[in-house]
Amino acid sequence: MPFEKTNDGVVVTGDDTQKYAMMTQIKALELEAKTGMTMSRGIPLLKYLKQAYGLQSRSKKDAVVEMKRLFNYRFDVEFYQV
Repeated sequence: MPFEKTNDGVVVTGDDTQKYAMMTQIKALELEAKTGMTMSRGIPLLKYLKQAYGLQSRSKKDAVVEMKRLFNYRFDVEFYQV
């Protein structure tokens, strides 16, 4: 992924911003499924992902699998551990 250093830190640039955003959403959903922690105070992450990506899953564990498949399809690359 292309990164640019700025005075304030590091910024993900170019077409990889969507890829990075989706990777962080998948990791956040995995964390919620494994630990029960919530990642936001507003709208629940699973509900947001259903709206944003049209997920059909009802459980967080199933949604993780569906998100990884969607990531693989959308970016034509295998999802990997970060």
